[in-house]
Amino acid sequence: MENPLQIRADEQMPSSEQKQTRLALWLQFPRRMVFLLLAGGLAALGIMLVRNALPGTQISSQGIEEVGLRAGNTFTLLWIAFALSLLLSLVTLTIAYFVLRLEARSKTGGSILRALGRLWIFADTTLPAFALGLLLIWIFAIRLELLPPAGMFSPDNDNPADRLRHLILPVLALVFMPSGLSALAAARRMVSSGQKGFRRWAGGILRLLAAMFRQTGGILCALVMVEFLFAWPGIGRMAVGAVMQLMLPVFFPVAFVFGGTILIGRLLSELFDWLGRFADPQPAIPPEQDMRLKKAHRTWIIFTLVLLFIVIIFTVYGALAGGEAANAVDPGQRSAGPSPEHWLGTDPMGRDLWARIAHGAAVTSGVSALSAILVTLVAFPFGLLAGWLSRKQRWWADLLSDLVLLPADAALFLPAIGMVMLITLWLAVGRVERTAVMVILLTAVAILPRCTRFMTQAWVDAPDGKVFKRTVKTALALFLASLLIAFATCTIMSILGIGLQPPVATLGGTLGELMRYVATVSGLSSGMGILVLWFYLWTFQLAAEALLDGWLGKSAFSWLNS
Repeated sequence: MENPLQIRADEQMPSSEQKQTRLALWLQFPRRMVFLLLAGGLAALGIMLVRNALPGTQISSQGIEEVGLRAGNTFTLLWIAFALSLLLSLVTLTIAYFVLRLEARSKTGGSILRALGRLWIFADTTLPAFALGLLLIWIFAIRLELLPPAGMFSPDNDNPADRLRHLILPVLALVFMPSGLSALAAARRMVSSGQKGFRRWAGGILRLLAAMFRQTGGILCALVMVEFLFAWPGIGRMAVGAVMQLMLPVFFPVAFVFGGTILIGRLLSELFDWLGRFADPQPAIPPEQDMRLKKAHRTWIIFTLVLLFIVIIFTVYGALAGGEAANAVDPGQRSAGPSPEHWLGTDPMGRDLWARIAHGAAVTSGVSALSAILVTLVAFPFGLLAGWLSRKQRWWADLLSDLVLLPADAALFLPAIGMVMLITLWLAVGRVERTAVMVILLTAVAILPRCTRFMTQAWVDAPDGKVFKRTVKTALALFLASLLIAFATCTIMSILGIGLQPPVATLGGTLGELMRYVATVSGLSSGMGILVLWFYLWTFQLAAEALLDGWLGKSAFSWLNS
């Protein structure tokens, strides 16, 4: 695991301490490779146990053949999106590096540019791929009619140019989140590096690659939603169809393909992180901030608190004012446009879309907050223990940290949405009723491994200082990070039909309806639904990042998309 704590120069370190530190560094990748293979084996065993516990899950040759035929379509989309995301992350890293350097010298001008950069990066990293995809479809396919809205090719015009046009929107929906988080993970480390010139940039780029490959699971999760949204004939869309129709023999081959892909990505991530520590083994602790930078930090904290206050007020408004109106049907106002009575218009059933969006956001917030509380109570002690061990930079401490994190590592071999679908299949076959409590627990289980890893890395990145202050900040940041991905996960679950369902109005359920009615419902309502979703996620991530502003690295955020 990456440990950015300052390592004193060799001549200032006792001989035994030098040997321990160097041994821990040399053993990092071999140790992580062994534990990842062990975690992968445990994940495969868990999937097999679930499969054997369910009736009618025998994997047929026809199912394997179908997965093989569609896997090529999925990996074509995956690698094109990955390559473009990597290119964008390199550009973002370069810009972020020079902005942070400018802040250290110019103070006011650099602080303003850095604040604008934060807003830009988190705007890129908090809009889920399916929401961005819905927006792209409405703009470029429906309004401008420049690009096809769905499919991999046109039935009457299957040529390379036509296939390229079908690739553009799905790829654009996938590239922004991983690129922004990867650049964020590497930029701060480059600025605080004790190296200069080539070694500084080599260490930064290697850590950027580590953060990019670490997000393989998150990219696959986004890929599932993009294939579903754009009707892309890949194995992600195939898995969604299998869950909806309880086609158990089809789902499990897809789960194993995804698990193998994540294993390759995680191994590459550990390799690049290991090489990055060799290229830049002695990052310096950032200098003490002067009063001007401290004032800028306090201003940023106040700004994020204002955003959180707006989110709370809107949630309360949606809970109190939108309940009855969200489900009230008016047959005479079906698919009506915006009016003083219905600000965003109505859906094909005559229900007020503004009320459904506001009340849906409140319901999703409540479920997400309860899930985040459960996750924080579990992830905080385990992540804290693993991070405390990792800070010691001793081979035995790293070994114990890996043992603590082994269950989380095993769970990370399924994307969050894949884990949700697996548990949903189990519940559906067992005919377990989906209540609000069940959805809260399901969300908490799906996001717990990522949040545990977030907590571990945040504690590793924490600077030396007062332990109580570091503990409180990491705990609050963990809760906000848990709230961030719980809100996104709940929304995705409702869109796929495995979260809370009608008559309960949720933000994901409303967005799912807008996806189906995108050609007939006002584009203003679609845009407002996406804006509300984005604003919630953007606020949670900005607030979590503000709490960790003085930390030595921001790679913890890439674990949220792992």
